[in-house]
Amino acid sequence: RLAATGAVRPAGRRDAVGAAGLPAGGGRGTGTAHHAVAAGAPASGIVLVTRFLEPGLATVLPSLSGLVAETGSALSHLAILAREMGVPTVVGVPDAVRRFPPGTRLVVDGDTGDVEVLPEPAVVAPGPIPEEVG
Repeated sequence: RLAATGAVRPAGRRDAVGAAGLPAGGGRGTGTAHHAVAAGAPASGIVLVTRFLEPGLATVLPSLSGLVAETGSALSHLAILAREMGVPTVVGVPDAVRRFPPGTRLVVDGDTGDVEVLPEPAVVAPGPIPEEVG
């Protein structure tokens, strides 16, 4: 695969950092992992993590920030639709549902096949309130 700059990009890497599968296109997106979507359009910012690319998921594609599947191929019907809609999609990610529990912040790169877990934001404990000067 070629990057927009023309550089060759590796596809389907598997490494100890994050996860990788097979790129199915759609660019790069960031969002919070969910394993199911309720009836109607899901909130924006959701990365759907699923075992299978089921045709019924086509209706929620426009609202997704990314799609990660344990099975499927870049030529499956849903992957093609996702790519056409610009939804970053990675397929063939082993144990994706177990590895990315709901609420996990993810970066999905549909061009390289990388799925990266973002660190949890640091929680800053409230300190003393500074006194006003002047």
